[in-house]
Amino acid sequence: MNSRRQVGWLIVMVVLTLLNGRAEEATKALGTLNVRVDEKNVLRSFSPRFFGLNFEWGYSQDRVQLDPSNQQEDSRLAELCQGLPLPLNRMAGTISQEFRWKQAIGPVEDRPQQQLNPWESPRLVRVGPVEWIRWVQKVDPRAEFVWTINILKETPQDAADLVQFLTGDAKAKVEPGKTNWAQKRVELGLPNPVPVVCWELGNELSLKPNAHKKYVWTAEQYIETVKPFIAAIRAVHPKAKLAIEASCYWDDWDGKVLRALGAQVDYISPHYYYKSSVRMKDDPSLKPGSFQGLEGAFVDSWLKAMVKQVREVATDEHKVEILITEHAMWPPALKDQEWKATWYLSHSLDGVLSTASFLLRCLAVPEVAGTNYHNFSSGPWGLVYRSGQTNELYKTGMLDMMKLLCGIEPGEVVAVETSAGESSEPGDRPVVVRAIRHGKGLTLILVNQGAARTMNLAFAGPHSFQGASGIWGNELDAHNTKDAGVLKIESLPWGVKGKPLEKMTLPAQSLVVARFE
Repeated sequence: MNSRRQVGWLIVMVVLTLLNGRAEEATKALGTLNVRVDEKNVLRSFSPRFFGLNFEWGYSQDRVQLDPSNQQEDSRLAELCQGLPLPLNRMAGTISQEFRWKQAIGPVEDRPQQQLNPWESPRLVRVGPVEWIRWVQKVDPRAEFVWTINILKETPQDAADLVQFLTGDAKAKVEPGKTNWAQKRVELGLPNPVPVVCWELGNELSLKPNAHKKYVWTAEQYIETVKPFIAAIRAVHPKAKLAIEASCYWDDWDGKVLRALGAQVDYISPHYYYKSSVRMKDDPSLKPGSFQGLEGAFVDSWLKAMVKQVREVATDEHKVEILITEHAMWPPALKDQEWKATWYLSHSLDGVLSTASFLLRCLAVPEVAGTNYHNFSSGPWGLVYRSGQTNELYKTGMLDMMKLLCGIEPGEVVAVETSAGESSEPGDRPVVVRAIRHGKGLTLILVNQGAARTMNLAFAGPHSFQGASGIWGNELDAHNTKDAGVLKIESLPWGVKGKPLEKMTLPAQSLVVARFE
């Protein structure tokens, strides 16, 4: 009997210990976060163009923009994207160095076939420059563009003709026997010059050979190839903004191309594919030895090194900025699963939080002019997919993430102080906060990677709450399918509109945008 009582008391003590441990853990996880916005401390200017988006010939557009039943434009895509701002749009990827733009304009039946991928047979490019730009402008009439120049398979003259085609004056006189490419643009259905804000010279030419490409360039090869392209573009458009490629490796590529070309260009463009900022290195669900994306600290140090190098080539008259033209969370490889089977993780709740966290880190770096998420509908990173069984279009949580962020008004990024502080590794800071001051007030962007948090909010001056909305959930792996849209923008029941807001609860695992006047 005594032994039974002892066992019973032992069980009670174990249970109480576990409960107390969980209570302490919950108290720690739910600790109050003090946030103070210092509006006098301006870090940088902000435009929604900062949150750009990539498209890709063949994947992004042919497979979602066209109805597979008739190969005509699918009106349902624009309906699905209704309300999605598209401030900055880039046609990207390795395919950009295979794509020939002159073979993708005019009547579709007259276009020669192109082989965009080594494993595909040559085919017609049904969605070419005119069809893509017209669709983007239908969704967002204020859209601007980045064009990745094909420096591998096209010539400097092709680039010059492209610049004239997209941005030239259709009424300008040309020499006898030469094509007025701007007039051809008008004839093909784009009456106004296209607002191209940057011409990017090549795409990942320094990346080692893989299934997509069989070549790798040296910095010296790139520099000598790019020079005549710069001259050809400048001859047509002297004030054109240009971007040079950053390296995909830790070597002297960036320094070499900046020293050789920095005075002639406006941007250098790195590509970052980062690991989940929520899953830790020792997560037992991860497949040992698999590439899970670059560590946040590695990306930060890489970016810091690039900031140092652009500062070294800066002069009083000219500065080179960093335009990150590809970025995304690499889908984690899970045990006992093929990598492709886990692609959904890049557009899961984990993908939303990890991507938003990366964007907020970049927003704090004044030298970063913008970021282009990769990709609208390619591989693991899509905003929109088409079901293989039913051909139905559906959106992922990434579309609503872009809708939240790209809808923020232009203004200035101002300093934010939090009680927990911030480190350079995203895993060390479960809540990241940025504040943007604009003409009508102030917007807060918050990424909470942990449990729900009570938050005390303080401003330097009076501000009234106007509303808050976000994306959140209990499961990091939660993701949208054609049958269920579990990740979507929802309103938060914070405070009273038009009144001050000093205390609120930030949902667990959430991206929140809050507006104040």
